Amino acid sequence: MHDDEDCPCLPARQPGDPKAVVLTPWFFGVTSSIPRMRDIGSWVHDWRRPQLDLSDDVLYLRDVRGAEDELRRELPGRRFYRLAKPPGSPYLALVPLEGGAAIPLPNLGEVDR
Repeated sequence: MHDDEDCPCLPARQPGDPKAVVLTPWFFGVTSSIPRMRDIGSWVHDWRRPQLDLSDDVLYLRDVRGAEDELRRELPGRRFYRLAKPPGSPYLALVPLEGGAAIPLPNLGEVDR
């Protein structure tokens, strides 16, 4: 089982929280849009890969529009989020697909694109 300690951009999960799926854009698209990350650079070229049995507490999956219904059928009981930049926000956020307020991630830095 993985926890989120290796991804400090995500809010801490509490024991008993449902597992989650984060639909993500291309990793390089994110890192190149945040000046602080772009200036430092990275040897990391993609999001953390899931365990083969998909048992991770948080699965990071490439965002393919229209795939949510199939993913929900295949991964029941998980909360779904999209990593996106909400209109009017300088920061990326986790946007709950079930509705509700976006969770801003200001610790990543402002997005310039």
